[in-house]
Amino acid sequence: VAGPLEQAWRAPPRSRPTTVTAPPRTPSLFVCPETGAALDNWRSPSGVRYPLVSGIPVLVSEPKAFLLRHGPWDPNLGVPTVQRQPIAIREPDAITPHLPAGALGAPLGLGDWLAAVGSLCPAQVALSQGSELAPPGPVLHLGCGVGDFTRRVAVAGRVVYAVDRSPEAVVLARDLLSGRIRQGWIPTHGGGAAKVRFPHSPVPPGVQFAIADPRRPPFAPGSFAWVPVDRALDGADATRLGEVLVAATAVLARGGTLTLTTAYDGPRAGVPGAPAPEPELRDALVELGLRVVREQLHVPRVTRHYDRSFQVDFHHCVAARRH
Repeated sequence: VAGPLEQAWRAPPRSRPTTVTAPPRTPSLFVCPETGAALDNWRSPSGVRYPLVSGIPVLVSEPKAFLLRHGPWDPNLGVPTVQRQPIAIREPDAITPHLPAGALGAPLGLGDWLAAVGSLCPAQVALSQGSELAPPGPVLHLGCGVGDFTRRVAVAGRVVYAVDRSPEAVVLARDLLSGRIRQGWIPTHGGGAAKVRFPHSPVPPGVQFAIADPRRPPFAPGSFAWVPVDRALDGADATRLGEVLVAATAVLARGGTLTLTTAYDGPRAGVPGAPAPEPELRDALVELGLRVVREQLHVPRVTRHYDRSFQVDFHHCVAARRH
């Protein structure tokens, strides 16, 4: 049986990624990622034409080279000298990230614990923090993945832009949230897969997606009232982590709110009474002109790898306001 993400692409032709040759008018908040200039029909004043994949703009440096290397097609069809290097989606499948822990199910005591956890997860905590603390205005979700948090923000009634560097992740997120894909495959033991219906209704129209690098988001400074950074920092080295935080702060308006979730590190990760994680992260927020206004510790994130394998990480959820 093919992997679940591969299976997800075996959908009707309308949900497959295709290059669009007649792009629509550029939404107002998107800008050229290189110069910050406004775009006209996805073209920068310098003449760079940013292509679209399945109607989603590819707003990265050297977009043609990027798509040749990372795009959702096989470049060997036309350029046999280029080897495709897909950008991984950091989920075992596209459906279970949208399920609360209480709905995942597991045998014996783990199943009881998951039922008790219910809907508590870092995404739900971050949603509460941002909804209560962020001023009115658009939201930028950096590192949207398959769209779990983007969906939550859109359902909450906020105008949301969602970007990720993985073309496959962004197209999947758009198709799941819009209702183009109504079911997907989730892994089972023994290398199998089960088809499961997507458990949510389509989100209200208006969510804007882009394939873009979270370190160079294609937006003007101060464009957003709330910038959620959902797991984009986990596993990143210090340089990349700093670049993401600098970029997130740059597009955040003064008085706006940054929410982020990061997993505990070290042998005492998530143990009650352990010190708060990432002191360097706190220092970085202060240097960037952000003040921590709310946080919640030991928030469990459950990843279901298949029906006999679960991973639980405890996260630190932080909300910070820009001066």
